[in-house]
Amino acid sequence: MHARSRGGRICASRHLCGECLPRPQPPLQLRLHGSFVYVGVMVVLVAYDVNTMDRAGRKRLRRVARACLDFGQRVQYSVFECRVGDKEWALLRRRLTDEINVQLDSLRFYFLDATAVARIEHVGSKEPRDLTEPLVF
Repeated sequence: MHARSRGGRICASRHLCGECLPRPQPPLQLRLHGSFVYVGVMVVLVAYDVNTMDRAGRKRLRRVARACLDFGQRVQYSVFECRVGDKEWALLRRRLTDEINVQLDSLRFYFLDATAVARIEHVGSKEPRDLTEPLVF
């Protein structure tokens, strides 16, 4: 049995840890990224070009697409729109940069502010979902 420490609590499983307790949500903070300010969540447009001349390239292409799908939605064949926080952005960026071959492939990240997101226009088929709205299936 753990002793109660200053400010600590014993959880239901009798461990003195913060993992089992609900954590208070931090207040929204304005963060500066590049030349604009975002609150909590940022929109990143991820574009990639993966060389698929060999089997390894086709495998990299699938893995890059899967990583992008885990964090956002496809808006073009090699372009994804991702709404991510700081931690998710760090994870996504790490997965993508670890996956590509820098001699053969390329990645581009575009950080969109609220004004740019509000001005997005779509023409043609496959209109992407608005991820800020509730999803109804």
